[in-house]
Amino acid sequence: MKRIFFLLSVLYLPLLISCSSDKSNPIVLPPAAINSLSAKVNGAEVLFNVASVVKETHPDYTDLIVTMTKSTDATKKIVFNLEQLQTGADACYYFVYTQDDINYALEVNNSFTANLTTNTEHNIKGTFTGRLYTDDQSAYVDITDGAFNITY
Repeated sequence: MKRIFFLLSVLYLPLLISCSSDKSNPIVLPPAAINSLSAKVNGAEVLFNVASVVKETHPDYTDLIVTMTKSTDATKKIVFNLEQLQTGADACYYFVYTQDDINYALEVNNSFTANLTTNTEHNIKGTFTGRLYTDDQSAYVDITDGAFNITY
């Protein structure tokens, strides 16, 4: 009797293993933070998920021109420039948020800060926060909780 039970168990076991359910097939998601930029613009969460990084090589340094767009909303984008391999609060020298064809830019002596925590040959990470103004300073946006992680 034990042999029959053992044989049935051995024969039945491959059937159990070969059957699958949704729970046995894990869904592997890419890390959300890579090649993304998130921020709150006037309190509303905005996620940019399409990255373009262009290198401009000069005799003594290399600039990176980073453009972040939304795959679901072409009316919003962020462009910022920085020197490759430089970190800290002075690494980013140009920052523009565009919404509905209106540019909001970094002005001299304003309260906007960008801090690069990682700046390697192929990866940049950092944070940013502050106020950006239109060219005539008649309008502005407040950006808080800004963070990016871009591999290029």
